[in-house]
Amino acid sequence: MYVFSRSEWKNDDLKFIRSEVKNLKSSAYLGSTGLVTSFDEINTILAKYDEINNFINVCKGYTYPNYDLQSTFLI
Repeated sequence: MYVFSRSEWKNDDLKFIRSEVKNLKSSAYLGSTGLVTSFDEINTILAKYDEINNFINVCKGYTYPNYDLQSTFLI
């Protein structure tokens, strides 16, 4: 949760968290403790991050033939 409390998340940190959550969830030593709920919470945060990051990447690829300040967009 320390990483998530910062304003910028490094890719290496996110990769490490994903890997550790995966390993810990499959650990025989955890059993059915309350920590599994924490892992679900972390996975929810990561899923929302991925959703937002994918949206930003799609927007970066958006092109429009007329960049005039007077252009209008029809919905």
